[in-house]
Amino acid sequence: MRQYRGQAGIVAIKEFFNENDSDGMSVDVIKEISILRRCNHPNIIKLLDIIEFTPGSKDTMKIVMEKAV
Repeated sequence: MRQYRGQAGIVAIKEFFNENDSDGMSVDVIKEISILRRCNHPNIIKLLDIIEFTPGSKDTMKIVMEKAV
């Protein structure tokens, strides 16, 4: 995970790579994102943004979350 200081303060960035030859991201990535979107609890980090792009031939996705203290 990387750290980045933006408008929301210091955030964590988690990057996923599509390692399968199939289309789209793995089921585990989709499940993690959907769970983080639904959670609203002070003990669970908040999902701030999802960045999807395809640099070159590798499909990647980044999620931006608040940094755990």
